[in-house]
Amino acid sequence: MSGLITVLILGVVGLTSVGFYLLGGHVLGLSPRQLRGAVRVMLECVGTIVVFSIVNLVVGAALIVGIRLVSGHFVSMYLLEDETW
Repeated sequence: MSGLITVLILGVVGLTSVGFYLLGGHVLGLSPRQLRGAVRVMLECVGTIVVFSIVNLVVGAALIVGIRLVSGHFVSMYLLEDETW
């Protein structure tokens, strides 16, 4: 079942990516060079999001370990399992 979900997700991402590439190139009149620049900026933003997400999770885990050590009570790492992270 998970293989089918993976194929579905990759298919949707591929179709929308090609669709927006064509939209940017033909409808908006952007050159391939401008589209390349836009993709580069987008990937920089995604990279920044990934870095901040990892830092947030590491800081959250450190806080949980700190609370465990200071209070002597068990605090679960599952608190970091929220979709908000």
